[in-house]
Amino acid sequence: MNTLWKKINKSKFKNKTKTYLFLFFNSVMCGVLGLLVWLVVSRFALNTIDWAICFAGYPALFIGLFGGFFFLFRKN
Repeated sequence: MNTLWKKINKSKFKNKTKTYLFLFFNSVMCGVLGLLVWLVVSRFALNTIDWAICFAGYPALFIGLFGGFFFLFRKN
């Protein structure tokens, strides 16, 4: 998260826009990582699209969005 924040913080956007960009990209990144984990797991079990949504959605929400909130709260 720190690397992503450093890259976004160097931009010339307003602080509010930087915050929105960070939360968006952090959530997308965590969702994609969860989806990649599902692709590995789906070879053996849990191979329906419902599980793909769970594997992508929960990390995006809890780690990406809520974790991003706490990260920014601690930074500022």
